[in-house]
Amino acid sequence: MFLKLAVSSKDIEEIVKLRKRVFVDELKVQDEHYQDVFNDYFCKNLMVMQNERLVGAVRVAFNRHTQRFYASYIVTASPKRKRTVFALLVGGMLRIMEVNGIQTIYADSHQQILDVYLKFGCEIIGKPSRKYGFTCEWTPIRYRFSKSTSVANWMLERARPFLSRRQCQWRYPVNLIFCRTIREYKTVLEPLIASRQIFSQFAVIGHKVPSKLSNSELIGLDSIKTQSAQVWLQSQSSSLKSYQKSSFDQFNSLIPQKRVLAIKRNSPLVPMAKCYAMLTGTRLQMVNHFSELVINEETKSVWVWVMLRDLSRDEWDIIGQQSQKVALGLQISKTVQECSINLVRNYLDFIQPQTQPVVFENTKLNLEGQTYRQFAFFGKSHLIVSKEEHSLSFQDQNLCQELLKNGFSFGDTVKRLNSRLSSSFSRQPFLLLGDPTLCTINQPGL
Repeated sequence: MFLKLAVSSKDIEEIVKLRKRVFVDELKVQDEHYQDVFNDYFCKNLMVMQNERLVGAVRVAFNRHTQRFYASYIVTASPKRKRTVFALLVGGMLRIMEVNGIQTIYADSHQQILDVYLKFGCEIIGKPSRKYGFTCEWTPIRYRFSKSTSVANWMLERARPFLSRRQCQWRYPVNLIFCRTIREYKTVLEPLIASRQIFSQFAVIGHKVPSKLSNSELIGLDSIKTQSAQVWLQSQSSSLKSYQKSSFDQFNSLIPQKRVLAIKRNSPLVPMAKCYAMLTGTRLQMVNHFSELVINEETKSVWVWVMLRDLSRDEWDIIGQQSQKVALGLQISKTVQECSINLVRNYLDFIQPQTQPVVFENTKLNLEGQTYRQFAFFGKSHLIVSKEEHSLSFQDQNLCQELLKNGFSFGDTVKRLNSRLSSSFSRQPFLLLGDPTLCTINQPGL
């Protein structure tokens, strides 16, 4: 029996089959149509093997919306539910924490195995509740690496020989498919979705790796592999027939409306919006006019994608009025190529903790025929701007930093900044360019 990290699509497929066999078929606690909230290709998946068979697995994942690490989907094959498998899986998780300086990891435990978690040092941090996609209750727990018990240390040492420091580093390879036109992008996107390879390969409009996607710009990148759309399509022509096809509409109908990505039905950005919605588990709303946008009690945020030339004055006002109801952000693109690059950049910018400090600026920016001022940068892909007539102050900066420090998302931070200054949208000075659901942290260790 030995421990290893998943390194291929085949490994991931085996892990997904084991999860389904245990949680759906055997325990019957998971909806068979459940859409996973994490992307396995940007997680560390640990596998326990015996006689070349998978007998246990656990995933260490990073939640881009909460900026927290999670241990999820700890699963063992029913004949092998014994101490050795569990010890190797937990030890592997601790080894990943050790290598990456992860101070705290969160999880949700089924009542039947809660005592096992508590024995090696986990603590309960909330009441049992149901979560999306499952029929049973889960108890939220937390483990602090600094409070390791003798049992946890034993598990760590048991797993250490199997996992090198290099393997455990929170870095990932990225596969890019270069598309010459938006038409070719659409041609690639459909089979990517149908085969669910969309979670491991990114289509980009262009012919070379943009500087915005370089290894030096995105510190979570391990390597970048590229190929043309034509070559990729030729390589997939036979294998795609063997996949059980999935459609975007099927996927989208199963996603809760807590986070909404809104776009006009005739926008050339629709293919990129579909891609980002699938990657992040966001509900896509396509409308003929933004007055048709549906926001219900479940909706917490709306991210509106538009081409710079396609937003009318009345729609601009309609969108802005939503900022009083939910966290709001805009993605305003000059070209489809710019949008496709920003999509990948935005996603990869948050595959690990965003610890870069907020950078405040006060330079002019022309947006939709109006002059704004840059106010605050987050990482490489998010920006708060203010209307030119608003006089930026240290008080604005201090409030912004305080809100982020307290865990508010970029969108909620802008919403609260505006509510402090005015109840009327026309007088609210701040606007977010970026995903309103994301946030940052002020310390490198979690």
